[in-house]
Amino acid sequence: MIEALVRPEIETIVEYNGSKKYRAILLNFEDHAFAKNIIDPVSLDFFVKGINSIKDILSRTLIWRSFFEMIKDAKMTTHKFVEVVTTSLQNEPSDSIFERQFDYVSASISTYTPEKYRE
Repeated sequence: MIEALVRPEIETIVEYNGSKKYRAILLNFEDHAFAKNIIDPVSLDFFVKGINSIKDILSRTLIWRSFFEMIKDAKMTTHKFVEVVTTSLQNEPSDSIFERQFDYVSASISTYTPEKYRE
């Protein structure tokens, strides 16, 4: 874990030299503060492929929420999100996470998908 102080600025950049070989970065780990998580491409690839390998339920919740936020920010397509949900959710042990994804999928399709692609 890398701890970083976030100052009241538009952007905070945390530099990492790669020495510990982290495979992904999750901001606001254990939900200690309010922060909008923006997942970098390398971390996104890891989380999409291995969300079920994240043992901590709160961290998985934050990652799933970040996926939905990425749809709202036009950083992930609804199609990609539905694909992640359908491939990963079958192995999700948390009922609350499992159920919440249906809300996210419904909202992403009805609100953030062009009408001609909703079918």
